[in-house]
Amino acid sequence: MHVLHVIDSLAAHGAERSLTNLLPHLDTGGVRSTVAFLRSPDVLRSAVELAGANCIDLRGNESRSGHRHRLEQAITSANPDLVHTTLWRSDVAGRPAAHQTGVPVVTTWASTGPIHGRAVLRAKRVRTHWIDRRTARHAVRFHAVSAPVATVVGRRLGIDADRIDVIPRGREPRDFDDRAADRVAELRERHGLGGGPLVVACARHEPAKSLDTLLEASIPLLERRRDLVVAVAGDRGSTTPELERNLARHPHAERVRLLGRIDDVAALLRAASVCVVPSLVEGFPGTVVEAMMSSTPLVASDLPTIRAATGAVSGVVLVEPGDALALERGVDQMLADPLRAADATCDLRARAVENFSNEAIAKRMIAFYERSLAEATSQTGPIGATV
Repeated sequence: MHVLHVIDSLAAHGAERSLTNLLPHLDTGGVRSTVAFLRSPDVLRSAVELAGANCIDLRGNESRSGHRHRLEQAITSANPDLVHTTLWRSDVAGRPAAHQTGVPVVTTWASTGPIHGRAVLRAKRVRTHWIDRRTARHAVRFHAVSAPVATVVGRRLGIDADRIDVIPRGREPRDFDDRAADRVAELRERHGLGGGPLVVACARHEPAKSLDTLLEASIPLLERRRDLVVAVAGDRGSTTPELERNLARHPHAERVRLLGRIDDVAALLRAASVCVVPSLVEGFPGTVVEAMMSSTPLVASDLPTIRAATGAVSGVVLVEPGDALALERGVDQMLADPLRAADATCDLRARAVENFSNEAIAKRMIAFYERSLAEATSQTGPIGATV
């Protein structure tokens, strides 16, 4: 089977990293992959090629019609059995392009969508949803990274539940084992994190990640615990200026680190006394899974996707999203008895490996592709949702 993966860019973000890491396991399972990307950056291009996939660079005219035209040419040239689109731009260009060239297409839903605030952004959301809904009629099946994402996006696009497969994102267990722990001392020294307890968050600076809640919660924690350091790893984003202003007024700013993007998230999680995930929404909680694979205690927002990932295992405290006081108390609970917290995480890694390893996820994705191709072959009329 040959699958053409269409994705907005090869930036080093969640959906792009997940695809890159999955490629070798798809290849082992007999799926040949080609990856087409529409926009800059192409940070992960070498990693994609190293994984054995061909890359097609479709950067150029940024209009939807420009993307669609180039995709039609790429599909004709690559001659795949199946087109797989991920992220909105790729979805709304790739689905009609695949339909035009007669190749079955499937789509991944990686999140429920962005948080919009001002009226102009809400108006934009209405239009983007309309375009999404209209082009969705060309897809054979849909892949959602979590059940809540399947419910929310499926309802919004008018997709029947029996056309949606829920398959979570995968991770490589070996990336978070004791080899990462061996790199902890060097990482602490390089980033000035000291040798005491460490609270870590890994997230881009965006409203949905609610990092301002962590800054607020950190004030009393740092006041009580003079050896504590709080570190946030992740790309700059729309909330970076606000975070930097708040940090400038923070009474313990010298013990709060905005690390930016770091290369060794696994070592950072192994260094952490507690991993904090204060998000307001999460499509698939990748940081939660990575912390579980690292056997790192978790304090996270009580969201359906996070609850589904963690299950009933110990070593996790779930708190009300956006509640700084609840977040502070959760972290304090973990820090108060570090030995008990560490002992409680013994089931975290086992659950993560069983449910979220790339090997396990690749097998489920291949079954999804096979089911989609079988349905496309049996179709005698137009494919898609009612719009």
